[in-house]
Order: sequence, then structure tokens, then C-alpha cells
Amino acid sequence: MSHFAECVGQPGKLWKSIAEAVQSSPEKKTIAFAMKAVDLAVFAGSGKYLAFQEEPPIAVDFHIRRISQILGLVRQEASDDEIRHLWFRVSTEVSKKSGKPISPLRIDSLLWQTGVLTYDPEIKKHAKARLEKLETHLAGIGIEKVRADGFVAVLRSGSSW
Repeated sequence: MSHFAECVGQPGKLWKSIAEAVQSSPEKKTIAFAMKAVDLAVFAGSGKYLAFQEEPPIAVDFHIRRISQILGLVRQEASDDEIRHLWFRVSTEVSKKSGKPISPLRIDSLLWQTGVLTYDPEIKKHAKARLEKLETHLAGIGIEKVRADGFVAVLRSGSSW
């Protein structure tokens, strides 16, 4: 158990060790998923998230890519690196504005859930309907309607933070 405590106390070291163990770079999707799983397991057991000195990148999968495109924040042909960089910038800005550290892993969780819940092949090509579904989802997870409306309005307008 002391080794586990050491890993939790030094999540950056654990992140690099996992990458080395599977002979992959720390930025790869598999490693990002592994760190997200460890982070959530620690949260489930202790009520606290890992404290990273350097944040692991989000894992860009179908849902993250899709919600990024639906929101009009990236081009259709955007690379995984562009999408990761976008959400890292968002986490940095949200952290500044809130005065609290908001990990890209928290944003990843929200985006993934939103992407899954708003996926509807029937409205695939209708941005307005997708944004309305997003507003409903944001309100449903406890984000006040006025804040959800504001978030969606910013996304619709293409304004920056």
C-alpha cells in the first residue's frame, strides 16, 4: 500500500512510469486513459483528485472530437494534438476565471459525457438542434440555465473566452 500512496503522491512519476512500461509516449491516448482511470479510482476512494504538477492531456476519442467539432471550435480535419491543445487552453482559462485549478481531465469527463448524451444520428447535420440538446444536457447536470445559455451563446458566436 505504501507504493500506492507514493504513486498517488507523485502522479507525474506514475504517468511517466506507465508510459515507459508500455513503451509509449505520455501523450498517447492509451496513457491518457490510464491516468484518467487512476485519477477517478483515487477520487472514488478518497474524494480527492490527483494533484498533477504537469497535467496529462485529454484522450481524443470519437466523442471528444465530435463535441469539439459540433461546438464549432475545431475544423473537421483538426488533428488530435490541435484538439488536446484547445481543451488545455480551455482548462487554463477556466482555472484563471474560477480561481480554482480545473484539470483537463475534469473537462475531458464533461466533454465525453456530453458527447455521448448529445449523440443523435437523426440530428447529425443540424447544429442548432445539437446546441439545444447540449443546453438541455448542461442544465441537466446542474449547470444553471443562464450559465448554460451563456456558454452555448459564446460557442454559437465563436467569441473567445
